[in-house]
Amino acid sequence: METHGTGTPLGDPVEIAGLTQAFGDGARETPCYLGSVKSNIGHLEAAAGVAGLIKLLLALRHKRLPGHPTLTTLNRQIRVGDRFEVLTDTIDWPAPKSGRRLAGLSSFGFGGANVHAVIEEAPEREAAVRAARPLSVFNRTRFWAEAAHLPDALRTQALPAAATPSDRQPANLTGMLFETTWRPATPEIAPATGAALILDAGGRSAAALGDRLGARIITASDLTGTATDRALIGEAPAFVLFVADARSFAARAPDAVVAAREQGPLALVRLVRALHRADSLHLGVLTSGGTAPTGEDSPTAAALIALTRTIAHEYPRWSVSAIDIDRKTPVRAVTQTVLPALLSPGGDVLAHAHGSFFARSLTPVDAGEAASPFNAKGAVHVIIGGRGGIGGALALDLARRGKARLALIGRCAAENDTETLLGEIRAAGGEALYVRADATDAEALEQALSEVVARWGGIDTIVNAAMVLDNHRLNEMSDAAFRSAYDAKAQIASALEQAMTAQGLNCTVVHMSSVQSLAGNPGQGNYAAGCGFLDCWAAGSPIPTKLISWGYWGEIGAVSGEAWAKAMAVQGIGSIRLDEGLAALDALLSGEHGTLTLAKGTPEALAKLGIGGTSVVTDDMPAIAATDPMQHALPLLEQATAAKTRAVLLTAAGADAPAFDQTDAWAARLSVTPANRRLLEALLSVATQADASDSADLDALKRAHPVVGAHVTLLRRVFDALPDLLAGRIDGPSVILPDGTLDLVEPIYTGNPMVDAANAQMAKIISRIANDGDAGAVLEIGAGTGATSRFILNALAQTDHPAEYWYTDVSPVFTRHGWRLLAGNYPRARFEPLDIEADPLAQGFEAGGYDVVLASNVLHATADISTTLKHIAMLLKPGGRLLLGELTQVLHVNTVIFGLLPGWWNASDGRRLPHAPLLSLDEWHKALGEAGFAVDPVWQDAFGLSVICATLRKRSGSVDIRYSQPVDREPAKPAAAASGPLATEIARHLAEVLRLDAGTIDADAPFIDLGLDSILAGELARKLSDALALDIKPTEFFNHPTVARLARNLAQRGAAADKPAEPQATSTDDDALLLDLLGDLESGKSDAETVRKALQDGPGGTPQPGTPNSREDRHG
Repeated sequence: METHGTGTPLGDPVEIAGLTQAFGDGARETPCYLGSVKSNIGHLEAAAGVAGLIKLLLALRHKRLPGHPTLTTLNRQIRVGDRFEVLTDTIDWPAPKSGRRLAGLSSFGFGGANVHAVIEEAPEREAAVRAARPLSVFNRTRFWAEAAHLPDALRTQALPAAATPSDRQPANLTGMLFETTWRPATPEIAPATGAALILDAGGRSAAALGDRLGARIITASDLTGTATDRALIGEAPAFVLFVADARSFAARAPDAVVAAREQGPLALVRLVRALHRADSLHLGVLTSGGTAPTGEDSPTAAALIALTRTIAHEYPRWSVSAIDIDRKTPVRAVTQTVLPALLSPGGDVLAHAHGSFFARSLTPVDAGEAASPFNAKGAVHVIIGGRGGIGGALALDLARRGKARLALIGRCAAENDTETLLGEIRAAGGEALYVRADATDAEALEQALSEVVARWGGIDTIVNAAMVLDNHRLNEMSDAAFRSAYDAKAQIASALEQAMTAQGLNCTVVHMSSVQSLAGNPGQGNYAAGCGFLDCWAAGSPIPTKLISWGYWGEIGAVSGEAWAKAMAVQGIGSIRLDEGLAALDALLSGEHGTLTLAKGTPEALAKLGIGGTSVVTDDMPAIAATDPMQHALPLLEQATAAKTRAVLLTAAGADAPAFDQTDAWAARLSVTPANRRLLEALLSVATQADASDSADLDALKRAHPVVGAHVTLLRRVFDALPDLLAGRIDGPSVILPDGTLDLVEPIYTGNPMVDAANAQMAKIISRIANDGDAGAVLEIGAGTGATSRFILNALAQTDHPAEYWYTDVSPVFTRHGWRLLAGNYPRARFEPLDIEADPLAQGFEAGGYDVVLASNVLHATADISTTLKHIAMLLKPGGRLLLGELTQVLHVNTVIFGLLPGWWNASDGRRLPHAPLLSLDEWHKALGEAGFAVDPVWQDAFGLSVICATLRKRSGSVDIRYSQPVDREPAKPAAAASGPLATEIARHLAEVLRLDAGTIDADAPFIDLGLDSILAGELARKLSDALALDIKPTEFFNHPTVARLARNLAQRGAAADKPAEPQATSTDDDALLLDLLGDLESGKSDAETVRKALQDGPGGTPQPGTPNSREDRHG
């Protein structure tokens, strides 16, 4: 019997007593052995049950029972009798007379989860060797086509053996393989004077920019691509802005891609042709959604950005800049913050998101050693543009190493060279098919794919290797020449997605792009723009998609040959060998990266691609990699959330729904309560961010991007309840925190590398300060469950300057938790409650006594930031540092989910972002400056998680920091009996649940100290709810953690022991704790299991770290 066996004084005897009751206490010939893997490897908490299962399976395999050598003395309360025996040594597991060994497994979890499993030894069977062929139900067509033949094949052993890689040795890709990253940047701002012209390509900011500059505005449709364009523009102005921050550029349907091409990159080419004779000018291109920090959901915007690189090279006397903004950036911020950078001759491509600028670079990555899917034997691969060059070489390689079945799709009729390639594929052991089709035509491509499926039953991989080179300088490039090269990338990508959707295919797509989207060589603006489009398209595709961005191929392909080799050598660019390119494709398909770049060259040549850094990048700050699946899925989730919000509201409103800006009409139509008015305003704002054509299919999004599956599950629950929520028929916390648990929220925030990066940055800053000898006393506000604390304490432990550390939180529950978690390893740490919204000196903290104060995702939860910062300034020494981790961007998904908590709306200082408790980065700068802080450079990731370091220059305002003196801690009080009928009633029911004498209940003792755990809390909540006619939830025993405090809170809600009150909705104050806990999760500061433990675990004999703070109405 594998017991739960945690080693607790009470739990183990209870468990053994239960086993004795089930089995009886009579003797048997062979005892039932008792064990617990926890005595060998410790308690794995959520993984404890499966650890026990693994132990039993291994014991059955080896027919041995593991002992427990660390067990020396059995708990005196345990009575095993003659029925059971506790093992200390490992022994052989004797077979019972019944034939097969049998084991039981018990596992008990948080919230009352109780599981028992019975595991029986498998019967002996003859070993059989069968050939195996993996079939995937995700490839629906092929699965059913081949599964039908599986029984006969197994009987005849006819299936081929699993494929083995070819004998080709893998190439060494060290220093050649890169991923795109974005780093915080500071653009150079130069004075801008002179006349300005704005070309409005559908930009939402064009009018405001025109007003700001006093500029003349023309539209993209005004340009015809003829000589009249030059007359329209007239004399070239000093500044020309191409404004293209339109939502329409994010469309993916083939017709929409064509329309965006005409309005976007082709219009920019026409503009350049019209300005060709200008000796000097500044051209600024403003886009939206074309880069990873801004959501990467607008491929046409990415095409425009790539095109600016070619313009800059072809017109060296011009100054060319490109800035890509987040679509949520207010127009006011565009005119005040983005415009000065756009008018400056920086030359770098910048992204502006969440109030900060970012610059692009390429960071080396490891190729990895995982097996490539290209090694699978007999797989079906489609290669578009596979008649020659890189596509043809790949086809031949796949035939040689995997006996693959290859379908090559091309525009032209099969000629001699095509037939030769097909013959070589067959000679190498593969099967070959050539299908003629125009891949830019979705219907023709769908028919081609259908032909492949009909022949081979399905498709495993589709490789898009198509390209068209039609090189001309932009002033000589015709519209037709631009379209031909551009469409070979853009139109094929769109047509392929549509054709696959029509065929029901969900196989992996591999797009081949080029570093020209970064470099923009002269004469290749059309190709560069097409590659830029393709890069962004792949990042946002709803089907499984990978992309390789090639450097220069000198051996094969369109630019092979001696002339090209000499030209590249002069520029310091090296040639990619065939084995290196094939190895890069294997690395792409077998690894986690969605996009990789393969390039060779001198450091100077690679620097032009952003390899090796850029002058505007802030030194020593972590890069934001564009490889995290969430990086690509989040913009799609945002769009779907807005679309679903719009759809749900319109459905709830019925016919003739009001316009979204008519809040009063909506409130009346949906019977919205006054308490939910602000939530309604937020939801209406979210709904305005979606169009009727936007997809609200959350399930499709979940299938395409499993990383947002937990978000979708929670959103569905919210949307299903939304009308009742707004009308006050149900409350928000009960929807997202059912039964007071974090089960629905937990999966959203587990395993967050972005948060780890922010914590690592905070730890790095602390290390620098400590190594300078300036971190002798460090105080953390709102330490919560200690996730950030561990980063900081570990960093301090590795410095040569020891530091005192104050671990504080508004809730003593968390300070006790911190003591249990960290005190043993960090003896210089102290654990004290602190409410930073109240005077810290009155709470016993020393004025000017701390070198560093830090807070991670905490301060925005306070009502007034100015007051909070004033209190922090009181704690810091002059010249002390404040280190903050804060979210500075509001996401639709957070508004829809966490806006249901009343605590979301507690702020009262007028500084917050719309419909949220968060501050923008600009507002943080202002607030810190007003409080006497100088702000250092800020680190920020693509989702708005920021690390802010500020130095205290002076005390805020004219406040005398000594206006309030520290107070002594009150001595411990004797146990207080319950006072008043309500407290007495609570104590009576508590005593019943705990099986204690009601007279021994200390009204001021924390419930957890008395032994109330999560299971008993549920029982007590039910008893009190019935007795007092109130809806009392288990979480309230942790919000108001003593009998006295709970009695005061219930009395405020109208409860009385002799006069039951009417049921009340959960109060705003009660929900504030839930909001703070969710904030810890959202920032990655803690995981849900740790939060549960902080709320549920007893102190285990821990000392009281300090006097509970007085803000009981908020956190207890």
